[in-house]
Amino acid sequence: MIPEIKVSDFDYELPDERIAKYPVEPRDASQLLVVSENGAISGKHFHQLAEELSGNVLMITNNTKVIPARLFGTVESESSARVEVFLLEPVRADWKQWQVMVGGRKKFKEEGSVLFASGDCLMRAKWVNREENIIELEVLEQDGKRRSVAEAIEILGNIPLPPYIDRDLEETDKERYQPVFAKHAGAVAAPTASLHFTDALLERLKDQGVKFAELTLHVGAGTFKPMTGETAAEHEMHSERFEIGIDTLKQICAHEGKIVAVGTTVMRVLESLYYIYRYKKPLSGSRDRYFVVETGMAYEVDNGVGEKEILGDKRWLEELIAWMEGENSEMLQGKTAIFIVPGFNFRVCDGIITNFHQPKSTLLMLVGAFLGGDWKKVYAFAMENGYRFLSYGDGSLLWKRGK
Repeated sequence: MIPEIKVSDFDYELPDERIAKYPVEPRDASQLLVVSENGAISGKHFHQLAEELSGNVLMITNNTKVIPARLFGTVESESSARVEVFLLEPVRADWKQWQVMVGGRKKFKEEGSVLFASGDCLMRAKWVNREENIIELEVLEQDGKRRSVAEAIEILGNIPLPPYIDRDLEETDKERYQPVFAKHAGAVAAPTASLHFTDALLERLKDQGVKFAELTLHVGAGTFKPMTGETAAEHEMHSERFEIGIDTLKQICAHEGKIVAVGTTVMRVLESLYYIYRYKKPLSGSRDRYFVVETGMAYEVDNGVGEKEILGDKRWLEELIAWMEGENSEMLQGKTAIFIVPGFNFRVCDGIITNFHQPKSTLLMLVGAFLGGDWKKVYAFAMENGYRFLSYGDGSLLWKRGK
């Protein structure tokens, strides 16, 4: 069971003027708050990150790419009826079917259709299941051109800035809301810790001996979902799709230094690995290698676990890799709904780079769990020293408290 932690314990006052509406330029000019292993807090700038990391660090990044998930169209039979379709998650690998949110839903009837158009690109949306909010997208041939759905979304869609960035979308957002690590399209929100990195900073880190590995977690709109209920146990945690390759797992297993997650998205995947090993390994005979990490697994798993596994020994990871090799599997894929709250047993991450999160949010609870209860002191320092909050705001480097 998830611990009965009060949501109100993770509240703080966040004035609107402290929410960053625009990013700083260049990216690494943002402020960087550092919390050491002994809890000491210091203020830096992100371009000084290399000064805070030794060469014996493995940094794991998220290579997801934000898609222009907001589509504005008109009802096909009534061109004055405007509809917004927000793409949440593909139902099919070819992206022809999506789970969505719809603005102007009453206009988009069960048997109706919506058209999205720009230049020579035209796409139609129809309901597959209106109750479950699933649509089908069809790209229509224009002037002899037949594009894929992914290509059409790129042309027709708009970058989905978070709801708390209360302003109109600008042309610069298309580039600025995309991390330098972006490769695999599928996220509907940016892994915002990555927004501070520049190519020049990455080169300095590599020159210093910092190692890099990557994974994919497609950030979903659920990351902005308000906490429901009065306790963490009452909240319905969102799930997000992930992929992590065996090469990254081998790097983690072989690395003898510290492991730093670039963002809460990366931490969610890395800290889900143990539960894939523990719960899903017996499914080795199944053709379906799609793993689901459920919310409560982390708080039920330690009964009967050996002491070294509890303390973070990597033998479980060696066994997971060996199982993958036996199955000729190069990639772990699935969804994680892991909910990290105080009391969580961190097995992989020694540090995390992350932004400053909303009051009473699941991400703030994750920070509270990692810092061992010092989050209020950290956020007070940020507030007193002019740090900017949320997606386009400043960053932090947090080290797990030393024993």
